[in-house]
Amino acid sequence: MKKTLLCLCLVLASINTTFAQSVTVPFNNMAIESFMFYKLNEPGEFTGTLNSVTMNAILNDSAMETYASDLTVYVTANGDINSLGLLQIGGYDDLYADQSYFWDDGDSDEPGTPVTGTIVLDTPLSFDGTTYTVWLGHGYDGEGAAGIWTGTLTLNGLTEVTASANDFSKAKFTVFPNPVHDVVTVANDANVMVNQIAINDINGRTVKTVKFDAVSEAQVNIADLNSGIYFMNITTDKGVTTEKIVKK
Repeated sequence: MKKTLLCLCLVLASINTTFAQSVTVPFNNMAIESFMFYKLNEPGEFTGTLNSVTMNAILNDSAMETYASDLTVYVTANGDINSLGLLQIGGYDDLYADQSYFWDDGDSDEPGTPVTGTIVLDTPLSFDGTTYTVWLGHGYDGEGAAGIWTGTLTLNGLTEVTASANDFSKAKFTVFPNPVHDVVTVANDANVMVNQIAINDINGRTVKTVKFDAVSEAQVNIADLNSGIYFMNITTDKGVTTEKIVKK
């Protein structure tokens, strides 16, 4: 086994408690390289008390010993990824959060490996009146490490103030032209706001990142990239999705 547990954790594969409220974030073919994290909310967008986290995902592809369980949920005190870490679930490397837990499965880099389960927090986190921020990313700082996951993350006990995460699953993203020579456009029919587009090559390396100010249609110029297949990780106000493009 590559992994060594960094601390004891309480992992419940299934629980009987019915949570009154939750926020579910879907992701589809989300490509993440080593120590890359996507912001899932802006400070103040989530309210309530986070008492548990449920993951239901599959590792689609892996590079350089990326395990399914390297998919990591991270909560910080504010919108800066380098701010105080309050919670880490998953990953190989210790992010020095106040609370750290590990998934009960996913200890393999084979495509198709699931990472599932519900983690109940020893100390629930109240988001009310705070700037707490939730991130989803790759918690293994290995050279060349990268993975692609599909699934859902559920934050039990929280509600979303400004938008419904369910709208994300209804959004139909259109990427055109594809194949593309220079400028590629990303649009959707559900008024989902795009905040960032990161383009990864087939080895999982991020070759271009463009930030946007909450737009429903975004354009990225990739004329400077070599011909080949790339994956666009689209971060929105509802979640993260990935679209494949071909650069001519």
